[in-house]
Amino acid sequence: MAYFDYIQKSTHLCNDRYVNVNQELDVVILDKESRKIAFFSGTCWVHFAMEMNDIDAAVQQARDGKPMSLKQHYGGACYMSVDDRVPCVDLRR
Repeated sequence: MAYFDYIQKSTHLCNDRYVNVNQELDVVILDKESRKIAFFSGTCWVHFAMEMNDIDAAVQQARDGKPMSLKQHYGGACYMSVDDRVPCVDLRR
C-alpha cells in the first residue's frame, strides 16, 4: 500500500496545500499544484505544536513591524524560523 492509503486525517491549509496525518502520526504537507511534499515524523511535529503559542507571538510581533527572529531545531532535519522580514512560519525538513 502507498503512504496515502494510511491517511487518518487530512486538513486544507490554503490554496492547494494540505496536511495529512497517517496512522503513525507522521505528518505530510502536500502542495497539489507543484506536487511537492514535506514529511515530518510525529516527534518533530509534536515539538513544533508544543511551541505554537511562542510561534504565534513571534508572527504577531513580526506583523507589527517589531524586530524579531525565532529559530528552532526539532531534531533530525526539522527546522522552523520566523523573522521580521517575512512575517510567516518557515517550516523545513
